[in-house]
Amino acid sequence: MALRHGLLGAFVGVGIAKTASDLLPAMGAALRPIAKELIRGGLVLADSIHELVAEGKEHLSDLLAEVEHERSGAAQPQAEQTESTAKHDATKPLSS
Repeated sequence: MALRHGLLGAFVGVGIAKTASDLLPAMGAALRPIAKELIRGGLVLADSIHELVAEGKEHLSDLLAEVEHERSGAAQPQAEQTESTAKHDATKPLSS
């Protein structure tokens, strides 16, 4: 009985393997255009993301440059004011 089931299973397995080997090339040929479109879409998406990141990086770089410029411009008058205040305080008589 076990031998009979084993032989039946072997024949079914051989039949499935033969059918699959006949169908896979046909399925592969049918699926190839779909696979190419998926790959093409992935590349377009990757390019779009790359452009978006590059633009974002450029905007961030511009903002950083603006802030650094404003900070250096604001630091100079503040330093001059501190020097002026220090000179003014030095000329004031000390109160007891």
